[in-house]
Amino acid sequence: MQRVFVFLAFLCVAAIAFAAEKPTAEPNDLFGKLRIRLLDKNGVELKGVADAAATEKAQSPGLVRQKFLFQEKEIVVESCVDPATRTIVYRIESPFLESGDVGLGLQFPKEKRLPKVSVAGNRATFEGKRGKFLVGWTGSATLTAPKSREELKISLAEYGANDRWADVTETVRDFIVGDTLEIRAGNLLFGDPAGGVVKNLILTYSVGDEDEKIETFTENQLVKIQFDPKDRFFRLNVDKKSAFEFVVASKLETLPETLPTFEEAKKHAASVDVPGIH
Repeated sequence: MQRVFVFLAFLCVAAIAFAAEKPTAEPNDLFGKLRIRLLDKNGVELKGVADAAATEKAQSPGLVRQKFLFQEKEIVVESCVDPATRTIVYRIESPFLESGDVGLGLQFPKEKRLPKVSVAGNRATFEGKRGKFLVGWTGSATLTAPKSREELKISLAEYGANDRWADVTETVRDFIVGDTLEIRAGNLLFGDPAGGVVKNLILTYSVGDEDEKIETFTENQLVKIQFDPKDRFFRLNVDKKSAFEFVVASKLETLPETLPTFEEAKKHAASVDVPGIH
């Protein structure tokens, strides 16, 4: 029994050690809830270098480097966990940043809706269903949100066949949840306006700021329409500087009054065993 207890205790210690290291492993994909990306002028993600040296863990604890390609040149994004302030500090340096050809994107992949954002000076608070993130920057920059997301709009919905059709617009609208419609087109939902024949559901709809579409669904077919914008990035637009630093934190009420620099974060991380950010 004593051996079993010792073994279980060892497993607990190992699990705690692993959990302590895990949050610092991928600071550019912060806990799977926030992604830090480099974008071109059109908002397209830059391609990451996929070789073995693409992600380099430096000698300093908590420090990670990632490489991206733009016009066949590498851009390095450095990030370091700062245990003193429980934040992650990012640094990017590139002439493409100064020219405006490359920008920074913040994406929340697990949020069905864009999080609410409030900006005060050089600090922003993002709040969604999966938590709150604080972002602050030391240089001159502005934050812009993706294009406004309007809810799914159904202009007309008709169910039937041949010359027998029923207007079921209001019925369909009742099944819209946020920006998503998911129903099964059939008599159970719409009644039977044309008995004895296979019927169709014809939808005229728009999502976001896109043009209206007309789509036909066969009786008993699953109808699923969801707003899925190409651009889900909040952008940090750097004001004509080749080097830029910003700080990200989760589960903090406010950022420190004085934001840590990248060099300070490295010094703090080197002086202690980085436990991660919880």
